[in-house]
Amino acid sequence: MRIFTVLFVLCLLVFVLALSPAIAFDSQSLVGEWTGDWQYSGLSGKFYLTIKSINDGKVKGSVFVYSTARYANRELPISGTLTSDGVLSLNNDYLRLSLNVISSSHIEGTSWDGLYNANVKVDKLK
Repeated sequence: MRIFTVLFVLCLLVFVLALSPAIAFDSQSLVGEWTGDWQYSGLSGKFYLTIKSINDGKVKGSVFVYSTARYANRELPISGTLTSDGVLSLNNDYLRLSLNVISSSHIEGTSWDGLYNANVKVDKLK
C-alpha cells in the first residue's frame, strides 16, 4: 500500500511540473524593440513593438504596423499586462494583442483590429 502512495505522489508531482510554464524569463529582458511581421489571409506586413516598461505585470509601450488599415503607418501607444506564464495582453484604441513569450528573444500571437485577426511574430532587436 505504501508503494502505491509513493507512486501516486510521484505521478502527481510529474503532472504538476508538466503544467508549469514551459519557459522561465526575466520580465525586464522583454523591455526593448521587437521587429517582425503580421499575416492574415495572404496579406502581410511589417510589425514593430517597443516595450518601454514592465512594472508589477503592467506593460507600457508602442506599436507600429505597416498596412493599409486606418491606424497603420504611425506609432501608437499601447499598454496592458504580462502574466507570470508569459502572456502579453496589450491594447489601444485600434488593436488588441494577445502574444505569447516563446523566449526572451521571440514573441508570437495574434492582433485583432475589430475586423481581422492577424498572426504576429516578432524577434527582439539586439
